[in-house]
Amino acid sequence: MTVESNTVPHSFVFERPPLADWANEFAALSAGERWPSIADLEALRRASECADGIARPHFVAQSRAVLADGLHYEQRILGGRIATRENNWHDLLNALVWLRYPRTKAALNAAQC
Repeated sequence: MTVESNTVPHSFVFERPPLADWANEFAALSAGERWPSIADLEALRRASECADGIARPHFVAQSRAVLADGLHYEQRILGGRIATRENNWHDLLNALVWLRYPRTKAALNAAQC
């Protein structure tokens, strides 16, 4: 099955490895007929922080205003904000990795700054 770049993330995305292990964790994101919003990702971020006590950067909509700070992507994350494109598979999967593996992503981010 080919997944088009603009398709809504349905449950089939989480049916195959390596994402199959994430199916229950992120079921709410694949249940609807729309892309997860930044607010949806932020709700998961807050829930994840409450569950494990590990702080994660905030997901913010990538916009001209966000990018106007002149920071490189990794520097912005070090400051606590992940510029996230809506309706974008790469950014959605990146957000899910941040939610699931915050310490690993933080270590990679620090090494790249």
